[in-house]
Amino acid sequence: MEHNGEWTEIINSEYILKGLDTMGGKTLAFAVPIIDRWLKELKKDLPRDQTELFALVVTPTRELAIQIRDVFRQFSALKEPRELRIVAIVGGMSIQKQQRLLKSQPDIIVGTPGRLWALKESVF
Repeated sequence: MEHNGEWTEIINSEYILKGLDTMGGKTLAFAVPIIDRWLKELKKDLPRDQTELFALVVTPTRELAIQIRDVFRQFSALKEPRELRIVAIVGGMSIQKQQRLLKSQPDIIVGTPGRLWALKESVF
């Protein structure tokens, strides 16, 4: 199955990306190491604290944060039974909405430094 930017399952539940026209190296540089670690954790089949943050990705731009979030969502849609819970914390969305997203206890937070700092300041 070959589709631009979609994950394709291959041997032993490993994944590769095919058709990377829409994704650059920066997007993959952030996402692939985290996805690799996630797959290794799944293979261990150990219970994981559902309230524990798995990864925090800090990106320089809103656009890159959204792209990375979308890559994680594409991957997550293929992994059963448990999907990754991913949120993007970036400018342009209400702080109140993003506070609600964080209360949902996501596995991965992708954000920009300015918005992450603003949320930290609004809580403390």
